[in-house]
Amino acid sequence: GIKGNIITYNAVLMACEKSGDSDGAQEMFERMSAEQVPMDRATFHAMIGACDRARQLFKVMDYYHMMPERGVTPDAVTVSNVLMACSNAKDPLTAIKVYNDARAKFDVHRTPGMFNNLIGALHRGKRYDLVY
Repeated sequence: GIKGNIITYNAVLMACEKSGDSDGAQEMFERMSAEQVPMDRATFHAMIGACDRARQLFKVMDYYHMMPERGVTPDAVTVSNVLMACSNAKDPLTAIKVYNDARAKFDVHRTPGMFNNLIGALHRGKRYDLVY
């Protein structure tokens, strides 16, 4: 067969994300790992998106935390996507931790999109007391 590369795997992962197929994305991610195909932010953005569509915040967080272990540094887009997943899961406490850790751990400068998704998580989680 044809051996996959980062471009082909990321294309499949993005298709899985768009279709909400988190199981298919997980399978491709595992194959990518087994074949030692390099990973980049697009790889993890697709995995985070697929897990968010499946409402699997625990998996979103697993992939988010896995990024540095795989040599990939989260950026503002990554953090914004994770914050959106927190909002969708109505988990404001995780959102606050992600928002605060982004700068401290990854030197990610806060953006309006990140802040908007944080506020969304606080609103959807009905934690208006945490807005500051």
